[in-house]
Amino acid sequence: MSSDLKSKVTNWDQKIKLMNIGIVGYGPAGIVAGMALKRRGHTITIFERDERYDLRQAGDVNRLDRDKTYPIDIGAKGCRAIKYLGIEPFFEKHCNSFKGTRLLGDGSMLGPEEPEGHYGYMGARVELMWALTEAQETLAPDIKVYYSTKVESIDPDAKTIHTLCEDKRESHSFDLIIGTDGAGSLVRRELQNKGLIECEEHRG
Repeated sequence: MSSDLKSKVTNWDQKIKLMNIGIVGYGPAGIVAGMALKRRGHTITIFERDERYDLRQAGDVNRLDRDKTYPIDIGAKGCRAIKYLGIEPFFEKHCNSFKGTRLLGDGSMLGPEEPEGHYGYMGARVELMWALTEAQETLAPDIKVYYSTKVESIDPDAKTIHTLCEDKRESHSFDLIIGTDGAGSLVRRELQNKGLIECEEHRG
C-alpha cells in the first residue's frame, strides 16, 4: 500500500463512527467479520443457534462426522484475511497448510518453491471452526457470543434482533446488523419482506 493511500485509509478510520454491531451466525464469516470489526474498535455481539464448539475435542478426527462435514480450501485471498487478523498459528494448529502454483497475469506459472508462491489451508468445516473459535476466544475475548440462541425475528428499521434462549425472549438493539447465517438466511428473508433487497430464486 502506498504511503498516500495508507494515509487516506488511516484518516478514514479516524473519522468513522464506532458502532455497536450485532452479527447473526457464528460461522467462519461471522467470526472473521466480528474480529475484523472489533479490531477497528467496534463493539461486537454474535448470536448462534448451536452450542459452542468444544475445543477439548479439537484434533480428534474420530469425532468428525463425515456425513455432516465437508472439506474447505482457503486460497491466497483468504490467507490474506487470516494474516491481517494475525490468526495463522491457529490455522497451522488445526488445519493442513499447502503450497501450490499460481497463474500470473502474463500466463506464466509461479511455483510453490517461490517466496510468493500460492499457499493456503485445507480442512473440514469443523476444523476451521476449531481454529476460528480458539482464535476469537484468545485474541478477541471481549466479543460477546450468545450460543444456543435462536434469532426469531429482525426489525431492520429499528435495527433490533429478537432472540429466544431457554424459553427466555429478549430484544437487542444495535447500530448495525450483519447477517452471516448462511443458507436459508433469516436476515436476507427479513430484508426481502421489507422490500429492501430483491433475490432471484435459482433452481437446478
